[in-house]
Amino acid sequence: MIKQKVITPEEEYEIVLAALKNPAEFRILYDLHYTAIFRFVHSRVSDINAVADVVSDVFYSALTKLSTYSYKGYSIKSWLYKIAYNQIMSLYRSESKIRTVSLDTEDLETLADDGESRSFLDLDVLKRGLNQLSDEDLSLVEMKYFEKISYREMGQILGITEVNAKVKTHRVIKKLRGLIVK
Repeated sequence: MIKQKVITPEEEYEIVLAALKNPAEFRILYDLHYTAIFRFVHSRVSDINAVADVVSDVFYSALTKLSTYSYKGYSIKSWLYKIAYNQIMSLYRSESKIRTVSLDTEDLETLADDGESRSFLDLDVLKRGLNQLSDEDLSLVEMKYFEKISYREMGQILGITEVNAKVKTHRVIKKLRGLIVK
């Protein structure tokens, strides 16, 4: 496995500035974040062709709107996640796509280890509970527990504060627990 060089948000911003002058420099950001964005989209969209289209649209949109990016001291990945989230929601609205949730045992254990109900360890029960959540609620759970995104980044992606992201996520987990216990 080849490890990619980890760069700081400040170094990323330097790449953004370079890409504004020469769009070919955007390739560095693409290479750094493609896998994370692909996983984010693939965990929410079941049709692999649609996944490829959405990921392509995310990076195209990011490149064409790079001048609107506002550096706030953290990775551009949050901005890319926000674009991806909006593209996915747009796909659901325009094509009435069925949302998907990719789960594995590790995801379930992450939820359980967070001090939540052990009933989360029943995969079928959890899937039924997750399918009853709204798109926004489901996205909060996915971002926090499956994508391991910080509350700060979640806030940026969803256009809410870090505290609001944390409060909403805990409310959704409480709601999910109630759905599962029924």
